[in-house]
Amino acid sequence: MSNGLTMREPDQATQILVIDDNPEDRELLERLAHAAAAPAHVYTATNGWEGAAWLEAHGADCVLLDFQLDGEDGLAVLGDLGQIEPFCPVIIMTGHGSERTAVSSMMSGAADYLVKGEITEGTLREAIGKARAKAAERRKAAEQDDTQKRFLKTLTHDLRAPLRQIGGFASLALRDYDTAEGGRVKDLLEQQMAATRAAVELLDTLSAYALLEETVGLTPVDLDVVVAQASDNLSAYITERAGEVHTGQLPPVVGNQVQLVQLFQNLIQNGIKYNKSDRPTVTIETVTRSDRQATIVVSDNGIGIPTDSLDAIFAPLKRLWGPVDYEGSGLGLAICKKIAAGHGGRIWCTSIKSKGSRFFVMLPAAKERPQDASVATDTVAG
Repeated sequence: MSNGLTMREPDQATQILVIDDNPEDRELLERLAHAAAAPAHVYTATNGWEGAAWLEAHGADCVLLDFQLDGEDGLAVLGDLGQIEPFCPVIIMTGHGSERTAVSSMMSGAADYLVKGEITEGTLREAIGKARAKAAERRKAAEQDDTQKRFLKTLTHDLRAPLRQIGGFASLALRDYDTAEGGRVKDLLEQQMAATRAAVELLDTLSAYALLEETVGLTPVDLDVVVAQASDNLSAYITERAGEVHTGQLPPVVGNQVQLVQLFQNLIQNGIKYNKSDRPTVTIETVTRSDRQATIVVSDNGIGIPTDSLDAIFAPLKRLWGPVDYEGSGLGLAICKKIAAGHGGRIWCTSIKSKGSRFFVMLPAAKERPQDASVATDTVAG
């Protein structure tokens, strides 16, 4: 057992921090936590300062905090921990049950409240499970709120330009019409329509991203057909850029056809768009396949992505390059990530600047190809 701050190597086990100044209670809580959250690593601290230092340096999945630390206000320590890790659940413990203390703890941000003499392996397991579930919900809500704020910022910023253009072109068209200089009216109206289409496209992409929150049915899908449809949807764009799309034989997966077309369409379009080669090329191949999952790689010979941005590129509305250089909503890869996650899979990227990028898509494997491999075409690229 530990006395003071314990240092251990983190792994996939649940990380629990116990902050208690009583050696016997600390030892008992460490033992119970090991059993309740197995597999678990339990780290202990004798006071709020040590506990806060550990949490700031290493993080934790859950904190068990003694309400009555010697010389310290338990609620003040709770507040300090919340400042360090806002979404780390903290369970308050006290030697004597008090409704007033329980209410104060919960109102101050504690995930739960336990009386030490009543804590068992079972009650602690239940408390830790509920506390972590609440924390996950809070984190998800905060992320959604952050996304909504960025949506609003994008709407006010990115829509302002095309709407201003629409008004400006309309004003010029009216002026030319009134002065009998009608020759330019048609050109101005065409520019107005182009600005309108840009605004509508942005709204459609934002709407498509938001709708991915909805649950969809997953069935066996033929990825060969999916990728062929995605390429067909982009055929005019690929031809315009003198691009090429090469595919190997791809395995069947379990998924939603429309969403998977959208995912691969976004990846193909990005590979062609962010590319300065004379012949932009995208190659789609199978990396691994098992009974449970399949991994597909989408490679390109484009401009590449800086190493420190490989995770950030999947954030909603994240743009590495300005709209003057490359048009786009900043949602294409965020849509890909959300689709992959909705399928129980994931997406990640490796890249070499000026050499190209490789996007890996892991999806659940299907046992056999579907009989009807028709794919809908109403997708939105980012």
